[in-house]
Amino acid sequence: MGLEIDTALLERDILRTGRRLDGMTAKVQKAILRKSVRAAVAPLTKELKANAPATSGRDLRRTFGVMVRTLPAAVMAAAGQSKAKRKRRRAAHLHLVDQNTKPHAITGRFRGRDGVVRAGTFAHPGTRGQEFVEQTAQSTLKTSLGIFAKKLAAEIEKEADGKR
Repeated sequence: MGLEIDTALLERDILRTGRRLDGMTAKVQKAILRKSVRAAVAPLTKELKANAPATSGRDLRRTFGVMVRTLPAAVMAAAGQSKAKRKRRRAAHLHLVDQNTKPHAITGRFRGRDGVVRAGTFAHPGTRGQEFVEQTAQSTLKTSLGIFAKKLAAEIEKEADGKR
């Protein structure tokens, strides 16, 4: 499943935006890019929460968040499980639900559904992953790019008009 993006148009828009940003201070550029990137990742986070399975033990939906980092040459955003939320809500099993797990041995003490505690080594059959994270990322990519472009243009115009 390929995603078609007009690269010539994208390159032209990037060059035009780059020229408009060059006249601004580094601090203002960083603020504009951070706002634009955060706005672009919002649809992905919303869809991740909507597509996360509710029957995966503890609720994964409440653990998704966005992290925006400013690097020397770029502004980066990551949507996924927030580490702090993962610890607080005890739902650190996203990778087990999303990706395949191989059959493996589990050793320890476990309480069964009948309430009886059993100890020993058990053979886990493995699971088939639901792969909703990658599917969600692919389905929201065009929307996110459009939101990024609109927010970036709006922020540049606001800065140019001196309304910041």
